[in-house]
Amino acid sequence: MQRLGRARNVLPSRSLRLAYYSRSRLRRRAPCLFVSAFPKSGSTFLVTALVHASGYSRYFLGQNFNSEHDLNFPRLVDSWAMPVVSHQHTRATPPNLEYLEQFKIRPVILTRNLADCLVSLRDHLCRESLITPTFCAQPGFADWPAEQQYDALVDLAAGWYLDFYSGWRQAQATGVEMLWLDYNTLITQPGQCLQHIMDFYHLPISESVLQDAVTQTTRHGNTTRKNVGISGRGQNALTRAQCARLNLLTRHYPDTDFTPIGAPFSTQGDS
Repeated sequence: MQRLGRARNVLPSRSLRLAYYSRSRLRRRAPCLFVSAFPKSGSTFLVTALVHASGYSRYFLGQNFNSEHDLNFPRLVDSWAMPVVSHQHTRATPPNLEYLEQFKIRPVILTRNLADCLVSLRDHLCRESLITPTFCAQPGFADWPAEQQYDALVDLAAGWYLDFYSGWRQAQATGVEMLWLDYNTLITQPGQCLQHIMDFYHLPISESVLQDAVTQTTRHGNTTRKNVGISGRGQNALTRAQCARLNLLTRHYPDTDFTPIGAPFSTQGDS
């Protein structure tokens, strides 16, 4: 992996660095299956299946679940010798990329059609919580008309997704090794996705174990997310004007191709 420049004022204290150094020299690096994902992209389903397939512990590498954009140094240190499966909505910032390099973590990046993500995000905000790592809705959001809700998500939440996607694409272009997965493939071919991940991490696994992991996860699917398996909702829910605003947002990233996440965005009736 290409050496990344060190960002100032973001590195841990000398004592923490010494703790990391001691652990890394005393023990070998245990496997860390790390998924950085779009919110509402099936990541809970994927990570649950990975836990079943690998037998590893689920371990959070951030500091707080309501602010999971960044990796947390002490938790990275503590997990050095632990085989873990972890997932966050982590952006490709210079400090995060440096941590990934230091702790020998190669990320899996899971994405989904952006318009579909916004529909699922609206469902979450209305049914579960107004607070998410991506967007915090105003009180009363659940009672707003649907068009007003989507206006807020297009204007205030969509930019986070575009920044996430563009950042990881730029990191890949600099030599950071990662595996890209798509929501639709995950839902239609979950066993194949698990196999790709195991191959990426050089972990041998039998087809029967993979199938059993998918079966267990699907059996308990009601404990993950309600909209797993539904695609194309964004085209039906967003207006022509909202799709046009999504397309305008992409102009701020002239070097990024957003077609893998649905750009250019349009309604069901558009050509």
